[in-house]
Amino acid sequence: PLAASSALEPKNYYPVNDPSKLADQLAAALGSISKQTFSGSAVTIASAQYDASGNATLGNLVYKGVFYPDGWIGDLIAYNQASDGTLTKRWSAADKLTTPTVASRKVVTFNSTKTSTVALSSLDLTDSRLSSWPVLCPSSVTADPATGCKTQLRQYVLGDRTYEGAGYRARVRASNTSVSTVLGDIINSRPVSAVDNNGNAFVMVAANDGMVH
Repeated sequence: PLAASSALEPKNYYPVNDPSKLADQLAAALGSISKQTFSGSAVTIASAQYDASGNATLGNLVYKGVFYPDGWIGDLIAYNQASDGTLTKRWSAADKLTTPTVASRKVVTFNSTKTSTVALSSLDLTDSRLSSWPVLCPSSVTADPATGCKTQLRQYVLGDRTYEGAGYRARVRASNTSVSTVLGDIINSRPVSAVDNNGNAFVMVAANDGMVH
């Protein structure tokens, strides 16, 4: 082993001289891992930026998906890339989805029995597209006799934070509660940038909240 004074001594290992302390050492190691920020996908480089009118501008954008294992929330971050490769953060999707306006948020859904898409906010709760949604409610949430907790669950999916920590998972980092967003963790999902037929630039990425954003 390296001497204690060695500059090369690793700082991220946990020696177990006493087997009875193994559980504590493992808990400490896993706790350290959970506080980290991870990138679970390759970055995407857009060859050009676009202004509000869809006009191409000079420079590159780099998109990076990340996830936080201590809260299972994520982020899609756009960086400006200078000619020397330097990256400067331009925007964060997590920041834009900290407390979304549920009434105006556009979320659509479909399933194999009804292939046409429909806005989740206007979907009848008895529709077959919601047949797999649980009827049972968390003990702290009052159920509707006809639809169970589908109303509350739909609102939660749309970004309503009313029931977080009161029956539904809180979408916030345990190690840093200032990091809070309704965007799910992004793992093994590469962002894709494109331009539509009207010249509008956009970026898409799939997250573990069950959505393609």
